[in-house]
Amino acid sequence: MASDSEDLLLQLSAALASATASAQGSVVAIRAPRSPPLSGTLWRNNLVVASEQVFPRADAAEIVQTDGAAIRARVAGRDPGTNIVALQLESPIEFDRPGPADPAPRGAGTDLCCGCPGRTAGASRHRALARACLA
Repeated sequence: MASDSEDLLLQLSAALASATASAQGSVVAIRAPRSPPLSGTLWRNNLVVASEQVFPRADAAEIVQTDGAAIRARVAGRDPGTNIVALQLESPIEFDRPGPADPAPRGAGTDLCCGCPGRTAGASRHRALARACLA
């Protein structure tokens, strides 16, 4: 018989696996000049957001989807205060957006990042990101 703590861990594991699966289509790789591989989140069908602090001082990048298709993008804006860079895609990408985010900010949360050798993948939701991109 599983203990309560084992049951909670199984529930957490299942929830993380579900979150990873639902976010998979929103995760993209970013290829930028003079930069290591980066990951970003497809926020809208024509907008990718990523960490500003690691994005090079470049005006453009290439966005690579999970199926390998690449699309050019230009920097639409940077905000070091919230650590966000927004990349405008040359053409929109069709994707299944994960379920709606909790509209009310909470005091604590968990970020989920995933990766494997040879590929760049990551998923993260930040309340500051929502405020910056939807303002």
